[in-house]
Amino acid sequence: MSDFRSHFVSHNGLFIKCSSSDDVAKILVFFQTSRLSELYIITDDADATFDTLSKSFFPIGAAGGVVQKPDGSILMIKRNGVWDLPKGKIDPGEQPEQTALREVEEECGISPLQLGSLITITYHTYRIEGKDILKHTYWYEMEYNADGETIPQQEEGITEVVWIKPSMASEYLMNTYGSIKEVFEKIL
Repeated sequence: MSDFRSHFVSHNGLFIKCSSSDDVAKILVFFQTSRLSELYIITDDADATFDTLSKSFFPIGAAGGVVQKPDGSILMIKRNGVWDLPKGKIDPGEQPEQTALREVEEECGISPLQLGSLITITYHTYRIEGKDILKHTYWYEMEYNADGETIPQQEEGITEVVWIKPSMASEYLMNTYGSIKEVFEKIL
């Protein structure tokens, strides 16, 4: 595990100590106007700091899956030129587990899937149409025991669906998002 971390967990952002909610607001404004891609806030009260930060964003819930075949291979998708795991937004009235299964089936064209345990919840931010978004994604273990062909959901920007051996993960994770690296850190 430590070898994996040394290759895929980046710590090239700004590290800053935060002692009050006023500091959080100032730090966020600075970060949003900088060219930095990562911000690490050091605080004595992580929950309060997260709550304060969260109020500056529009929340979106999502869910997805880490799908494995009996041989241990893992399903990955290429979305908009970046390797990813299948996931999508939670519809009103839907539970995260339902979303995860639905999104994997829609984005990859495979079923039936067997839902497993929750792996982790990741958070990432982005800006769309002038709105700052905080997306929290529930990641579930899934099994796929069939031999059906995968079908990339092209209208979602998915151009490839591949099964990779865990030993090949490093080459795919060189072109992915930090949150996907976090998920792989939990499973490998």
